[in-house]
Amino acid sequence: GGAAAAAATAGLGAGVEVAKGAEQGGNAGTEGAGGLEQQQQQLQRERPEGRRSHRIAAATPEDIAALAAPNRGFTSLILAAPALDPTAALLKMLPLLAPSAPFAVWSYAVQPLAEALEELRSTHTAVNLSLHEPWLRQHQVLPGRTHPTMTTQAGAGGYVLSGNYMPPWA
Repeated sequence: GGAAAAAATAGLGAGVEVAKGAEQGGNAGTEGAGGLEQQQQQLQRERPEGRRSHRIAAATPEDIAALAAPNRGFTSLILAAPALDPTAALLKMLPLLAPSAPFAVWSYAVQPLAEALEELRSTHTAVNLSLHEPWLRQHQVLPGRTHPTMTTQAGAGGYVLSGNYMPPWA
């Protein structure tokens, strides 16, 4: 009585079965624990498979070759690898793009991107080329004077080269 009532008052449903079994002197306590395990297993079987249960298959060489075929290809390219030379990386990766696909390359320094820009212009490999610094400097505006805020955030900065790929046969 008393133990079962206290467990029920506390909202411990599984504890009620264990307490009742202990009061009756039988082995209902072990059956209660086993029943809880069975309920948990039943719940796991009833759950539908989620998105994470489906694995994405790796691209096969045939898939990549089909995407890199002329008149077909990747729809865009974003390159943000400071350890790579932007010119060499672009010359290797641009042929994998579809005609007129956009690309963007980020670098800490402007010089490697300027060299890549010159190479793309001289070989007519891309159009709509742009090299810019996407850093926004806040300004303090006061009556009679305006000046930039002199603090910067760590990690901010860099340069972006962007354009659209034009294959040689286009």
